[in-house]
Amino acid sequence: MMHRHIYEVIKSHCERHHSKAAVLATDHSATYGEVVAMADGVAQVLSGAGLKDEQPVAVYMQRNAKLLGVLLGIMKAGGAYLPIDLQDPPDRVMTMLQIAGCNLVIGDHENCSKLPGWGECGPSPALRFLEVRHIESVPDCQDVCASGGARLAYLIFTSGSTGAPKAVEIEHRSMMNVLIAARDLLKLTENDCFLGVTTLAFDISVAELFLPLMVGGSLVLRDKTTLLDPPGMARLVRDENITVIHTGPSVWAVILEQVPDFPKIRIAISAGEAISPSISRRLSAYGDVAWNMYGPTEATVWATGQVLTAEIQTDENAASAPIGLPFAGVDVLIEDQAGKPVKDGQNGELLLGGICVARGYRGRPDLTAERFVMRGDIRFYRTGDIVRRNPDGTLEYLGRVDDQISIQGRRVEPREIEVVLERQPDISHAAATWFETETGSRAIVCAIVPKDGRTPDNANLRKNLAQVFPEAMIPAKIVLLERLPTNKNAKVDRPAIRSMASRIDDQISSAQSGQMTPTEELVSQMWKRAMRMTDVSNDANFFAIGGDSLAAVTLNLELEQKLGIQLPPQLVLETPVLQDFAGRIDEVKARKFVQSETSYIFPLHERPGSTPVFFCGVDLTMARHWTQPFSLYAIAYWAGGGNLVEIDTIEGLAARYIEGMKEFQPSGPYRMAGYSFGAILALEIAQQLRASGETVETLFLLDPFQIFHTVDANDGQVIMHGSTRPSFSTRLKKYARDSMASVRRDGLRGVLASLYKPVEKFKGGPWLAYQLHHLHARRPDLVSERFLPRSMWPVFWYAARKKAAEYTARPYTGRAVMVITPKQGGENAWQKVLGPACHVEKLQASHRSLFNADVAERWQSILGRGLSPTNEPSREISDHKE
Repeated sequence: MMHRHIYEVIKSHCERHHSKAAVLATDHSATYGEVVAMADGVAQVLSGAGLKDEQPVAVYMQRNAKLLGVLLGIMKAGGAYLPIDLQDPPDRVMTMLQIAGCNLVIGDHENCSKLPGWGECGPSPALRFLEVRHIESVPDCQDVCASGGARLAYLIFTSGSTGAPKAVEIEHRSMMNVLIAARDLLKLTENDCFLGVTTLAFDISVAELFLPLMVGGSLVLRDKTTLLDPPGMARLVRDENITVIHTGPSVWAVILEQVPDFPKIRIAISAGEAISPSISRRLSAYGDVAWNMYGPTEATVWATGQVLTAEIQTDENAASAPIGLPFAGVDVLIEDQAGKPVKDGQNGELLLGGICVARGYRGRPDLTAERFVMRGDIRFYRTGDIVRRNPDGTLEYLGRVDDQISIQGRRVEPREIEVVLERQPDISHAAATWFETETGSRAIVCAIVPKDGRTPDNANLRKNLAQVFPEAMIPAKIVLLERLPTNKNAKVDRPAIRSMASRIDDQISSAQSGQMTPTEELVSQMWKRAMRMTDVSNDANFFAIGGDSLAAVTLNLELEQKLGIQLPPQLVLETPVLQDFAGRIDEVKARKFVQSETSYIFPLHERPGSTPVFFCGVDLTMARHWTQPFSLYAIAYWAGGGNLVEIDTIEGLAARYIEGMKEFQPSGPYRMAGYSFGAILALEIAQQLRASGETVETLFLLDPFQIFHTVDANDGQVIMHGSTRPSFSTRLKKYARDSMASVRRDGLRGVLASLYKPVEKFKGGPWLAYQLHHLHARRPDLVSERFLPRSMWPVFWYAARKKAAEYTARPYTGRAVMVITPKQGGENAWQKVLGPACHVEKLQASHRSLFNADVAERWQSILGRGLSPTNEPSREISDHKE
């Protein structure tokens, strides 16, 4: 089976699982049939473009439901996919394309347009670009699939010792071997659901993306920011019934510390870096089975595995828990420095051989010959890892032969960093190595020798490095030295540099530290304690003093508890300098949800320099779940200053809210959005803004409340849509449905609530509450106070429905995007108002679930596309399935 093509294996599941969700992404879900149809469409487009055998095709796109189809389609057509991380600096991306000899890119225009040489009309002549959204699926395609076996499946980059990354070439048989071996080892079934968060540019993504589809299971596709919100991740696991999770041990450590009741899953996997025995024992309690997987990229994802148990017997000072036994098809050899095999129990370098071994490094025959060697008839890869083999065959990991390290799952070659540092005008020599942070993860420390006694500027240095490296490869600490330390062999003494990193703070800074604000002082104290430093100034950079994304999660949660506020998980990633970070915290504190009795516009998520979305009726929990690159301002019409009950008409409310909006944004272009009843308000606000000469960039409507009167665009006649009151039979069915749900949920209390409901309706509860509210506003007295409902929601409900029933919607000619759920109703009336140019998408979800984190991610993706100037509204209605 290892010689079969991965596309053929996944397509074989279509007969049984054609309509089953294969991928559950944030934009929508894709069934097995849709994944295969997308793959067939991609393969046809590539074949039509003259794709050659094993030609690399770069994949530079968002992690959405089409991703699996794109990867499979490239391989089906005979090409090899080249995964690109969207977070990689554009110059580095272009370097990788050049090294790989890749001139064909599949992706999103908004991402690809950031690359150097990409003009308004598209890429430079050296690149050909295919936009994902323009590739049509091809159902029931019978085209022949390219062969598997020794054909190239993908290229993936690792850090290189020459100052440039190197591309590892992996064949189909190697990929299929690890997938089959892992499938059998983990005993996967069609009931398993994987969480896929690893960036496409890490080879572990191969296992996350393709393993669940090997057995007819499901993949919940998210991005790595999921790991920054442990409580949100726990909810996602529960909501989607996720059974398999893979991530690094340092991430597991933070998750299990911050969420002690993290839901138990079927399989917990740690990989990417060494896992300490203590963490391995903790992890074993959170899975029916827990695994420590080991494998370099050149040996195709995973090569060995070890079951982790609470009784695991390993020295607490060991570099790692055991890495276990080799996978099927993997040969193991351990050699001494002279290249001779060692006996069991003796230390030596680990060599991995057999079908798992990569073809080599693309365009680098010298490096390939150095690292890939023949031992007898078997080809091996020299891992550079020191291990020993126990009598039972279990491998113990002891460290590295060289100083190569793994940071946040990314393998880093220190020399690549050193080469770039030594190109800087103020630096003469540099040496890079790792050090252990206070969270137990690893970060990079560099010792530098300045030129002519100069002191490099930290901000400029990090800025220059950020143009070349991803965040994980930028040094967290920099030590200034007159000369680099050396050992007795006259080589750079990297252990000595690591020792310096643990004793001293970062020695270069970018500005003079001034007097701190109270918030800056609080943050400084927390950073000092977390990093075990004696002093942290207000110009300190979180990452430059040894912080990482795991420490950011821990500190964020502690700040929220101390200050009683909610902070975005990515806040420190956006503003890593202490004074900027503290300033953002002060903004959040100043704009907490309940500012005063007259507040009704709340900045839930701020992205400095962006045009905000004013969202009528958005749930305030979106402060935590907002993922878009622009600010989110909630117009809470039910809040004290919203005057929902006091102002009689929709038009009056809109005029009131425009006044408040202009305090935040004095002039356009404006971005309007609305949910349910808030959609009607958003429509009227957009109408009034346009009538006053302002520009409304986009109107986004999320499952809007029904409108009952519209004006015909041709003759100006008022058209009535439906009834302002549901029929008796409709209300009876809804009562029965709600009552059954209430009884199932609340037992006897649900029975009593169901019996009381008709009485409440008969008495006109909402109407009475509405009238009492007005009476109380006009003449407060003890009687009206006694009967005013403690909950104002009946008042708001009645006021909203009353205003909606009296409102007449005029035709809207601007850009509009509407997302609807199956049971909300009123779609025809809205399309009369918004016209044929409105882009409509159907979301398979309930009205009340739209602010659940996973569902919110899907409609946020639609909103983001609707606000992109490259995405003109479509006249088609697309169906996004759950």
